[in-house]
Amino acid sequence: MKSLVLRSREIEAATQRVLSVAVPLGAISLVTQVRTTVDVDEDLIPSIKAHGQQTPGVAVALTPDEARQYIEEINELWGSCHHIADFPLVELDGERYYFILVAGHRRYAACAILAENAEQNAGQSAFDGRYRVDIRFGMRVSETIPLQFNENRHQQVPPHEEARAAWKFYRWLKRNEPEITISQFARKIGRTPEWVRGALRFCTLPSSVQNYADGTDGCVKLPYSILTSLARLGEGMFELTGEAFPELAYHSWIVRAVVGRLNATVFRKTVSEYLTSKQQEHRGQLSLFGLTEAIVDERPLRRVVAAQMVPAVWTILSYLQSLECVREKGGFGDESYLSPELDSRVRTLYSPGSPLHIVTRILEYLGVLVPHLEELARREGSRQRKKLQQGATNLPMATELTQQLFASENDAAPQ
Repeated sequence: MKSLVLRSREIEAATQRVLSVAVPLGAISLVTQVRTTVDVDEDLIPSIKAHGQQTPGVAVALTPDEARQYIEEINELWGSCHHIADFPLVELDGERYYFILVAGHRRYAACAILAENAEQNAGQSAFDGRYRVDIRFGMRVSETIPLQFNENRHQQVPPHEEARAAWKFYRWLKRNEPEITISQFARKIGRTPEWVRGALRFCTLPSSVQNYADGTDGCVKLPYSILTSLARLGEGMFELTGEAFPELAYHSWIVRAVVGRLNATVFRKTVSEYLTSKQQEHRGQLSLFGLTEAIVDERPLRRVVAAQMVPAVWTILSYLQSLECVREKGGFGDESYLSPELDSRVRTLYSPGSPLHIVTRILEYLGVLVPHLEELARREGSRQRKKLQQGATNLPMATELTQQLFASENDAAPQ
């Protein structure tokens, strides 16, 4: 093999704006980045403790004016509220800088944990209390933000977090480069145009639907690819009708996916067939319910006990979640939606007793499903034990709540 010829001057020229150092942890500034959750790898702390920090982080050195501009851009980009007064100002060789970390947050967090326990680890740790970092000088703010975005995607980021970050980054770039296209943006972040379109679609979903990506707010966790198919459904229906796809309709499709145990491929096909039928309907080629019913009927369903009850239970849970969202936004005033309503004017607007009846029906369904749950516990207990134990705890709580509600309703009844 032919030898590779290098010149030290050329190598030095390529790295002359990078300073590799080990600095006190307090000299580093941390800002919001692509990954919204920074979990420390459980193997990282013992590794650094035993061998020291082997891989340096990456930071940029910004002057005070540059740092102010950068923080303003970051706050606008990620919706954060950083203040320059909260960051340490470092004087290096007579010049003042802010060292802002753009990559290596996990290693920094691990080092911080070791530093907190320095006394008990004295003489037993190879970590010297300092953070190794490559500091880049002379970078413009317009260069720093793309660097931060791309550096924080080297480690696997949850797809919905990356999608939200890409959407925010795209909006920021569009403001600074109005002519940038989807394809150009995709090349800039190392993704395909199809991936970018899916990410931008995902971010058009209502927040209550996006929450299914990570299972927050009591939602079940759904694959990101199912949610991008939902977003494509909403986009397609908007193109046909000119109206936003209803939030309740999204939840109905989610119930269909969960109850039917549809994987991403089957769900994507179902959405495509549904949109095709609606397009043909729109052109007058099909009756209103022709193909749509066939699609629903042909969905592959996994066998379950009391199958007719499962959709009802999921619909009930979706109903209660919707009520809770309305209550949290002040839709029912200061009163809980579970409280009896005495104002006759309010009673004409909605039924305050409906949730009471729903709760009693839930208990009826649970009573019927108990034999199935007992069988499930025997067959799948090792895999589902935690959920089953939680259910066993919640059922008495639900019964007690119902008794309290009935007592409240009786107290409120006219004498």
